[in-house]
Parts: sequence; C-alpha cells; structure tokens
Amino acid sequence: MEKIDWLTYPHSSGFLIFLLGGWLLFAIYHLLLFAKNRIFLYLLYGCYLISIIGYQFYFLQYQYFPYRNTVLDFLRSQPMIFAELSYLIYFIFTFRFLDIKKDFPRSYTYITRALMILAVYSVLNFVIQIVTNDVVLANQIYHGYVVAVTILSVITYVMFFRSKHPLRYYIIIGSLFLSIGSYLSLFLSIQDMANERNFESAYTFLYGGYMIETVLFALGLGHLQFLTKQEKQEAQQKLILQYQENQRLQNAIEDKLRQDVSSLTEQSRLDELAKLQMKYEKEVSDLKISVLRSQMNPHFIFNSLNSIKHFVIDNKKENAVYYLNKFSKLIRQILSSTFQKSISLSEEIELVELYVNIENIRFDNEIDLTIEVDKEIPVDTVRVPALVLQPFVENAIWHGLSSSEHDKKLWITVRKVNEHSIVIDIVDNGIGRIRAGEIRKRKMFKQESVGLKITEERLAIFTREQNTSFVFEIEDLYNENGSAAGTKVHLVIPIHIG
Repeated sequence: MEKIDWLTYPHSSGFLIFLLGGWLLFAIYHLLLFAKNRIFLYLLYGCYLISIIGYQFYFLQYQYFPYRNTVLDFLRSQPMIFAELSYLIYFIFTFRFLDIKKDFPRSYTYITRALMILAVYSVLNFVIQIVTNDVVLANQIYHGYVVAVTILSVITYVMFFRSKHPLRYYIIIGSLFLSIGSYLSLFLSIQDMANERNFESAYTFLYGGYMIETVLFALGLGHLQFLTKQEKQEAQQKLILQYQENQRLQNAIEDKLRQDVSSLTEQSRLDELAKLQMKYEKEVSDLKISVLRSQMNPHFIFNSLNSIKHFVIDNKKENAVYYLNKFSKLIRQILSSTFQKSISLSEEIELVELYVNIENIRFDNEIDLTIEVDKEIPVDTVRVPALVLQPFVENAIWHGLSSSEHDKKLWITVRKVNEHSIVIDIVDNGIGRIRAGEIRKRKMFKQESVGLKITEERLAIFTREQNTSFVFEIEDLYNENGSAAGTKVHLVIPIHIG
C-alpha cells in the first residue's frame, strides 16, 4: 500500500479527519466546562470549534464519510454557512474575551451593528443557495461577505493592539497565524489551479493556522481562569488582613484606655474615664444583641464603633460621648422596633436622622439631610413598618453619594395624597444607578444586597394585612445635559392609624 504524504495531501491522507477529531474533543471539553461553570466564553469557544468543523467537513473524503444522502451529507454540502458562522462567533468571542465594550464603547456599538447585518446577509445567502441551487451566485455573495469581514478584521486588529487587556496577545498572535495561513492557502490554491496542479497541499497552511489559533485561544481561556481564581484569593486575603487590622486596632484602643486609666491621677478624671469605658462596653454588649436581632448592615455598626473609638484615641471625649449617645439611641430604637410590626412615622423619621448622623462621622458631615413632612399628616399616629426607610437611605448613601465628588445632598419628603395614602420620596444627587453598577462590575466578585428585596416583601405583608396595596418605584434622575443627577425612590403606602 502506497504511503501518502499528509502535508501534501491533508484530505486524502486522513490528516483532516485527525484534526476534526481533535477539534471535536476540544469543543466537547469546553462545552462541558460551560455546563459546570456557566462561563459564557467557554460556550462561545466550543461553538467556534464546531463551526470550524462544519466548514472543513466539506473537504472530508467519502472513504471517511459513509453517510451519503443524509442530513449530515446535506450539512457537509453547505460549507459557506459554517464559514460565515465561524467569523461571527470569532468576533463575539474576542470582543468578550478582551472586554472591548468597556475600552471602545463607540466602536463596539458600530461593529456589533455591522455583525448583525452580516448575520442577516449570511441567512439570505443560505436561503438563496437552497432555493436556487446556484453555486456560482452563492460564491459571489460569499466573496462579498469575505470582503466585509476582512475590513472588520483590520479595524478590530487595531483595537486589539490598543487594548490594555493583559491577555490580549493570545488573541493577537492566534489571529495573526490564522490570517497568514488563510491568505497563504488562498494564494497557493489559486496558483495551483491556474497551473492545473493539485491544490490540496495549499490547505496545509490553513490547517496550521487553525491549529495554532485554537491552541492559543484555549491557553488564553485557561490563563483567564487562573487570573480569576488568583483575584478571588487576593480578595479573600484582603478580607483576612482587614480582619487582622481591625483586631489590632481594637487591641490598641484597649491598651490606650488602660494607659489612660493608669496615668490619670485626679479622681474626677478617673471617674469620667471609667464612666466612658463602662458606656463603651455596654454599647459593645448591646451591639451583639443588635446584630442577632436586626437586619442592620453589620459593616455600618462595626465602622461606626471604630469611628467612635478614634475619638477616644484622640482624647476627644466630648465628641465620643456625643456620638455614643446618638449610637446608643439608634441601637435602642432598633431593638425596640424589632419586636413590633409597625412604629409611628415620627419614630421612623427620627431613626433615619440618627442613622444619617452616625454615617456622617465617616463622611466628615458632608451629607446634607433635609426632611420635609406635610403638616396635615399626624406623624405620631400614622403607623409604618419598622426600619422601612433605612435600606433606601443606606442605598442612597453608599451607591449614590459615597462616590460623588460634588455636594452630597439627601432629601426625604412625606406628602399626603388623599385620605387613604401618603407619598414618601427619597432623593439623592449622587452618581446614579448606571455608574454605580459600572463600579460594581469592576469587582470580580460581587455580593448582592438583599435589603431592598426584604423591605419590599415587608411592605407587601404590611399592606396585605390592611387589604390595601403599595407602590414602589426607583427613578434615575438626569440634568439638562443628559448626565446622571441622582436617584429617586418613590413610595406610596396606605395611611394606617394605630
């Protein structure tokens, strides 16, 4: 039996069937990774490999393909639709891998629209080929598609080189090898056909480009997964270090208190410091009960105590006592409201004022809170669910005002709509939900807050018991230039007199 050179005859020698088998295993492996991890890049890469297999299926010799006159044979006869599909998936995969949308938003929008047009173009070409069976016309349409893809490729290569993504060279080098292999294969096949020579060997360069590209893309995906795990480990390490720092600070405060007690000689100052220390220890004890019984954010409680500790360290006793009084009053109201289904509107407003006052310690009193209540509303008798406004105020501060570089303002207005309902609007002039969402996306791991969901459920239960309903809306605010100007929470709840 004569030995066939697989480089000269990649189709006849069985080299192509070897490549198709390898790509199929790669595709199945990455599709299984997608099923396990739900990472969309794995799905795109698996589909990209399948489209390459479908494209090269056409060149499979019949001794390796016994399924004549079947659906597989029909798909084998349609290589152009798979080629066009592979181009489209390539663009989507590389854009998502390098996060092109973030770095080049305008170019991303234009190219995405162009890809949608090319997708429609591909479907029309497929339909025309099926209906007319005109191979010449289908080839002409396909050549126009290739020209458009070539132009888009040049534009995207420029963006790839300008990208700051640390893994961009996997895409750049892989794409470069495929382009070189494709154009060499095209040039040599045209030359061989013109000289009436066997042009099968020209495809060896194309397959070499495909092999290098698919391997580099797979390595890039593995490297990306490694960086993701590394970032997760770094985040966990930072949490550990933060906890250790908090412990160190707590120990330092306790040491400072002990040193102050031993250094004070006057009985009056000793008594004053002892009272302050006893009050602090009582607040720590109350805090443990609060964490167990309330839904208040534990980070807020911990950071508030740390801020008060700093007043003690800096020997600012008046400030420490002032804010300890505020903090203790807030904790008492939270504990008191925990065992009640509802509290008066005046108590709820006072609780919000206390909460903002405590938060303002860390913002150097930059938050300007304004509360306006309609005089017709009997705030001492109208009942609302306990802690119903605090999650919205917390959201406004930490997702709207904390990242704002301008004056931080927060408005709460309570109006009477009719004899049965009141309207509560919570408005901030922060950065808005869109920009806040972009900031959260930059973090590899995100923890979703359930405070708003819990509040909405409590409102639903509260109004259902009264056989009424409520309205809850969040509105993005914009200035006259179209820029984000804050967020507005709109609540309509029934008047319940208790």
